[in-house]
Amino acid sequence: MTLSVTQNNKFSYKILSFFIATLLLHGVLLADEKNKLEVKLNQTKLQVEEKSNVAVEQKASVQEEIIQFKSENLTLDMGGRCVQEAFFSHNMATLNQTNWADSAFYLRTTADYFFSMAYGEYKNPRIMFYDAIRFRFKWGGSTETKNENSSVKIADVEQSVKGTPVNKHVLWMREGWLKIKLGESDLNHYIQLGLVPYQVGRGISLGAAYEAQGFLGFVPGWSIDQYAPGAVLSFNPIKNRLIVDGYIALTENKQTGVDSNLEKIRANEINGNPNRGLGRQSFIAALRADVLVFEKDKKKINVEPYFVIQHAPDQDLEFTNDINSDLGTAGLAVEGIYNRFSWGFDAAANFGEFDILAWDRNEIKIVKDSVQANLIEQYTKIYIDDPSIVDKPSLASVTKAISDVVKSSPKDTNLNGKKIGEVSTGENGDTVGIYNSFDRFRPEQRKTLRGYFAVADCSYDIIPKDLVASFGVGYASGDIDQQKDVNKVSSDCLMNERFKGFLPLQSVYQGKRLRHLVIFNSGVPRFVVKNPNSEVARQNVTGVIQSQAINEMTNIAFIGSRIDWKPSILKKYKFNVALNIIPYWQPAVPYYLATVSDSDKKELRPASHFLGTELTPELSAVFYDKLKFYTYFGVLIPGQLYKDMCGTPIGKEKLPSGSDIAYVGNVGLTYLF
Repeated sequence: MTLSVTQNNKFSYKILSFFIATLLLHGVLLADEKNKLEVKLNQTKLQVEEKSNVAVEQKASVQEEIIQFKSENLTLDMGGRCVQEAFFSHNMATLNQTNWADSAFYLRTTADYFFSMAYGEYKNPRIMFYDAIRFRFKWGGSTETKNENSSVKIADVEQSVKGTPVNKHVLWMREGWLKIKLGESDLNHYIQLGLVPYQVGRGISLGAAYEAQGFLGFVPGWSIDQYAPGAVLSFNPIKNRLIVDGYIALTENKQTGVDSNLEKIRANEINGNPNRGLGRQSFIAALRADVLVFEKDKKKINVEPYFVIQHAPDQDLEFTNDINSDLGTAGLAVEGIYNRFSWGFDAAANFGEFDILAWDRNEIKIVKDSVQANLIEQYTKIYIDDPSIVDKPSLASVTKAISDVVKSSPKDTNLNGKKIGEVSTGENGDTVGIYNSFDRFRPEQRKTLRGYFAVADCSYDIIPKDLVASFGVGYASGDIDQQKDVNKVSSDCLMNERFKGFLPLQSVYQGKRLRHLVIFNSGVPRFVVKNPNSEVARQNVTGVIQSQAINEMTNIAFIGSRIDWKPSILKKYKFNVALNIIPYWQPAVPYYLATVSDSDKKELRPASHFLGTELTPELSAVFYDKLKFYTYFGVLIPGQLYKDMCGTPIGKEKLPSGSDIAYVGNVGLTYLF
């Protein structure tokens, strides 16, 4: 496609360019006359936003310095940072050194640029616009991002077409919002719209990671490639004492036209409407208060109660759009300071439910005929052998006769594993039976959410500003899938199940006074089913819920310590060296097949709760006031749980797990500008 520019457009562009140039020149001249133009290197968004709804350590590390231009009522800030970093890991995915492929190494460049424009008083502007763009790529990799998956129908078979990879040597918007002050008083009431960073508490119950990838490094927010599109309405009834804000984010919206509304996304739902329908958007809403309950001298206590809900219909469990989710979380976070001692905690509980839709798992796939090597259509849950007799029954091909039997057969869980008809083979009047698999029909199920978590930590300045010791504990409830055969469970039981694991939402929690650089962030295997080695071919077992969250703050317990040392002799370089030592346990554990003593028999036994111990030394320093060097090296010493589960196939490649020492490292160089 050729883009043409008319003479009118060219003239408009010239006028626009002249207007922008005039505005900038006016700002420069005015600043020269009043001696107000200056290039500053100072704290940026901490001054601009005051209460930015994101942890201070995230904001300060993203943009610590700015270039600033001022006119009478307008302040323009620009700046950013460029990060060059290297990552490496070994044994992290399987903890098994015999798996030679379990190793990773890559170099990555990330450049963040920000631009802000404040109208009115700089520290409390009437209107604030902020935009942050990101450029990120791995060295030697040209296709790190892709568009959405799509589908195409070949004969009767709907095939998924993977998204087309796109060269990521492009810029994209990471954060961008408009903030408008409400009212004329000096109280900070405002509304904020766009890609807004927002979290409650420590970012466990609700974090800001709408789109995140990669290792977290020293700052959890560094992995976030985009914040969720949403809005914040904030009120400040008592200056410096009370802030109350509400937040809503639209995380998924497919209601964009007639075609999307009529799309048959639930064609296999039993007794349901196959079309998408209306009002199927996913959103997150939150309400919180930040209360300064006490402040005097070097003593201070802040309390933050919060409430979060997520409405997410048409999510994926075993198939696309086969589960609806309504998640709620109520919690309380507290932070306190008492002279050289600081402390805090965050605790919350889930409520809500998962509605698992009744589903016909039978689909049609295209396979190669074993006799003539032709492509044929074949069912995935229909057999021509009785599955109760034949160990490996043959799948039925899609013919007119078999298709008529399948379509006319009722969709009922009572027919799982049963014969549903016969068809003629065309030879001597012989017939062949048509059978359902044991797991063709999944019944409707409902799981109520009852998970919870609590973390607490404290620090003490042994030598003020030079030596700090920290201690922390945490517990998050877990849920191990019992792999129930739903063909043998009553519908009343299936509609009243409890899910006991805590579910974090958009979380990239790494710790506050401790740093969890291995267990939470590096993909270390965490088991989610009772017996990972069980054979469920003759059972009707529902898929595991929310398994993608297992590397976060769920089904985990820890107690750890940290020491930070800033040598006085190197204070010029802000040199800091630290060490984390954190043992971990898993509250809900899987089972393994153990040999009974003095016998050749084996029985299922619960694995040990002890996951292992993480050791992580860190080092950072700043040169020329703008160049920061940092590195960490994390080692995981596996505990008895991994020893008990040795040999269990894990991951997409079904590689055997082990209990060998694993390590991960990150080295980076950050330039602030």
